[in-house]
Amino acid sequence: MLPVKIVSFLCLVFLADATSGLEHQSPIALSFRGSVGTPGIVDTRYKSSSAIFENGGEKDHRELTVGFLGDAGQFNLLRKIYHIENVHFHMPSEHTINGKRYPMEIHVVHKNSEGNIAVIGLLYNVGPRADPFITQLERYLPTLASSPEESKAVFIRTINPGLLRIPADMFFRYNGSLTTPPYSENVVWNVYSQPRSLTTNQYFSVKAALKGENARALQPLNNRLVQLVQLVRSDYHGRSSF
Repeated sequence: MLPVKIVSFLCLVFLADATSGLEHQSPIALSFRGSVGTPGIVDTRYKSSSAIFENGGEKDHRELTVGFLGDAGQFNLLRKIYHIENVHFHMPSEHTINGKRYPMEIHVVHKNSEGNIAVIGLLYNVGPRADPFITQLERYLPTLASSPEESKAVFIRTINPGLLRIPADMFFRYNGSLTTPPYSENVVWNVYSQPRSLTTNQYFSVKAALKGENARALQPLNNRLVQLVQLVRSDYHGRSSF
């Protein structure tokens, strides 16, 4: 068995090699100042599905993920259809806005037929209002938190990602990467500027199930364009259009 110091060194070398030559990495520091304003569209059409809710990962990068087993809907972006694959949690937030890091960030991950990825990023403050999507998970969180195993999975018969209630609000859009290995640079990020709310009980329940922090360090912008997308019109079904 290799000594702990050698294992840690080899892990650092692996991570360095994994991102070597990659210049469009995520997350990044977002700012209203310097972002280019543009009109845009958000069209999310989610529906209920069964799912696996699981935690796991390494000690220095834990995972807490809702992976959908059926067709849970889609995100129509730039005239392409991206099907929702999973929702996962980061504590604290990975992106910052105007230098502020938030207690939690949810990533809603979608993939299209070409293998490209679109992620909706939702930032959270702890406040008086419960988050309805997390409310669906509350009965399962203690099971994941109390398990002595490093990873645990539970089956959810039905869960509705529509309760994420993607808002008709401003968001930052930029081209970036996955924030976990293999750090692939085929991701369109859509990070909402207005933070949402989860209760203190929800926050600590999610944190207990996650069993550790898992925010990747901020990455260099490297002259990328960051758009501040402003929605022109929205309806009552989570869809927005020109």
